[in-house]
Amino acid sequence: MESKSIFYDKVPTSDDIDNGEPSFSDTHEEESHYRSRDRYIRLFSIINTILLLVLVFLVSINLFYSPKSRSPTSPSTPRSRSTNCGNTTATAKAAGCLFDPLGYLWTPPECYDHVTVSEFRAFLANPALQFGAFPFFRTNDTADRISGEEELAERVGIKTYSTQQEHLAHCAYMLRRLERAREGKVRWDGKGGYAHVEHCSNALAERLVGGENPLDKTGLHSVILLSIVEEC
Repeated sequence: MESKSIFYDKVPTSDDIDNGEPSFSDTHEEESHYRSRDRYIRLFSIINTILLLVLVFLVSINLFYSPKSRSPTSPSTPRSRSTNCGNTTATAKAAGCLFDPLGYLWTPPECYDHVTVSEFRAFLANPALQFGAFPFFRTNDTADRISGEEELAERVGIKTYSTQQEHLAHCAYMLRRLERAREGKVRWDGKGGYAHVEHCSNALAERLVGGENPLDKTGLHSVILLSIVEEC
């Protein structure tokens, strides 16, 4: 029967330990040291992640509530109440409201856009316009001309007639005002809304497709009803 040799490890002596050979206690201490170091590394990583998330949250909050990140016309943007113009020309004048020939209305001073009003007034003053400068009329008769802006401002609720040329110019200048309101340069009075924008864009588009209507040179084809914006 074949014999097998059995070998046993040498039990470490004090001399072996003194010679630098690792003991069980040394190995256990080293493992404990590594485990402790791993725990600190994981804890440090968790803290860094939390701090990063907090920083991202704070930056997001700052961007959301920054005035530059919000539209000037955003519903969440609080704004003070405007002057109340009432519902007659007398109350509008008494309250300090202003007549806006471009919008065909009286409006609180907070919503009065001096820029587009001045531009439209310059257009109306051009004597080369169809039927002459300031083409507004009391009736459908081109001889029944309104004397000027002061008389026009008094015609709230009364039909007023004008040319299609003036009507299309009104649409073009109102688009300028709408953009100025979007940029926050003027406070929009809210008059007309999308329905008015749709009406004006359709009128301009029809002219681009169909060209000038010969009837516009022989008669009046635009009816205006002036109004008052009580508040904006």
